[in-house]
Amino acid sequence: MSRTRIFTWRSLLTISIVFFLVLILTIFTILSFIRPPLTNTNLLLFPGVLYERIAFSQPRPIMIHVVTIDLSTTGMKVLVTPRISTPSN
Repeated sequence: MSRTRIFTWRSLLTISIVFFLVLILTIFTILSFIRPPLTNTNLLLFPGVLYERIAFSQPRPIMIHVVTIDLSTTGMKVLVTPRISTPSN
C-alpha cells in the first residue's frame, strides 16, 4: 500500500470518529437542557391517588411533585415493606 493511501484511510477514520463523538456530545447536550414546561398540573392517577405538579419560578425555577393518597377510598390498603434486619438486631 502506498503512503498516500494509508494517510487517506487514517485521516478518514480520524475524521469519522471525531464527527461521531461531536454528534453524540451535541445530542446529549440538547437532550439535557430539555425540561418540562413550568405549569401546574393535577392528575388523578387512580381512584384515591392524586398527582400534583407545582411549579415556581421565583426565587429560582423549581418543580415540586406531590402524590396524595386518600386512604378512605374503598379498596385502598397500605403495604409496607419489612425492615432489613442487621446482625446487631
